[in-house]
Amino acid sequence: MNVRWLVVTNPHDEPFYGIAVLHADYRTRTIAPVIVADPEGKTVPSRLVNETLGEPDTDGKRRWAFDLEFFCNCLPRSSIVYSARFGCDNTSLASEDIWENRFVTAVPLSASESEYNLEL
Repeated sequence: MNVRWLVVTNPHDEPFYGIAVLHADYRTRTIAPVIVADPEGKTVPSRLVNETLGEPDTDGKRRWAFDLEFFCNCLPRSSIVYSARFGCDNTSLASEDIWENRFVTAVPLSASESEYNLEL
C-alpha cells in the first residue's frame, strides 16, 4: 500500500477546525480516488477538486493535478499527521451540505495568517 503522509501544522494559539487543502501536480499512470485517514486510522471526509488530467505521454504517464480537500482538526501550536492513499471508501464521502457546514463553522484564517503547512 502506497501511503503519503500529510502533515498539518498549526502555529496559532487557537485550534484549527476546518478543511485542509493539499495541491498535487505530478505525472502518473494511476488515476484513482484518495482516502484520507486521521492519526487513529479513521477515514475522514475528503475529495479531489480542480482536477486536470493531461494526455498520456509515450511512457503512458499523464500529468495529473488536483486539490485534495479533507476535514482537519489541529490543536493550537501543534502538528497532526494524516495519511493519504489511493482507494475507495464510502466513509470518505460527504454530502455538499456537510462540506458547506464545515466551511461555515471552520475557524477562519485571514490571508495573512495562512501559515498552515501541508507536506506530501
